[in-house]
This record gives sequence, C-alpha cells and structure tokens, in this order.
Amino acid sequence: MKQERLVRLVLDMHSQLERMESRIAELEELFPEEGPMARKRKKKADEICLDFTLVNDMSTTEIAQLCQMQGHASASRQLPREDLIALLLGEPIETPDPLEVVRERTYEFTHGNTQIMPSASTCGFECFQCPHNRVVECYTANHRKVTPQ
Repeated sequence: MKQERLVRLVLDMHSQLERMESRIAELEELFPEEGPMARKRKKKADEICLDFTLVNDMSTTEIAQLCQMQGHASASRQLPREDLIALLLGEPIETPDPLEVVRERTYEFTHGNTQIMPSASTCGFECFQCPHNRVVECYTANHRKVTPQ
C-alpha cells in the first residue's frame, strides 16, 4: 500500500473513534450512574411479581428459573417440583449434592498424592467448598488421573 492510502485509512479510523467517543459521552449523560443495559435489567428485576395461584400451571423449568431469580443458585429442573415450590415459598430444603462422588474422588486424589504441588494450583484443594462449576471443570480436566481404572 502506498503511504498516502495508509495515512488516509488512519485518519478515517481516527474520525470514527472520535464519533464513537462523542456518542458514548452522550449516552453517559443520559445514564449517569449506570449503563443503559444495567438500568433495563434492574427495572425488569423489580417488576417480577409472582402469583402463587398460577404455580400449578407453570412448568418445572419456569419454577426453577423463578427460584434462581430469587437467589437460589442450587435450584434446577433436576429437583423435585415440590422442592422447587417450597423454595419459592421460602421454606428451607435439603438438596443433595449431585457432585458428591466427584468431589470425594478429587479430594482423595489431591490429598493422597504427594507429587502435586499446592503452590502450583489455583485452588486450595478443598473440593467440598468449591462451587459446582469449578468442580466440573477440575474433574473434566483431570478425570483420567482422578478416577482409578
């Protein structure tokens, strides 16, 4: 490419960047505290109103989603429908850990293996305190080592 062409492209990109920055400044004036998406999400979360007479007409997936929206991270479609409804009503329920066997195997492997260097790991090898997603990720990466053949 000729130098003229490169200079023109750089100047075009610079003008586009200036236009984008001015548009962002305009949007920040309209939504000073939060971004426009955060304001929409907050509004939507505030508008959730549950009519318990309709719970029997709802699917298990919908009930699980409502439970998750109320902050019950362990709520899923795998739980019995009665337990999900109990969560919606604010009653405590005991949920079995679906990853208990995986946690036990991983814990036994990490604490029984002297070749693992704890300083090289990003976790503290406390498998029973790790969130589900970390346990699944760890087991997926190490299942051949962890599971005895």
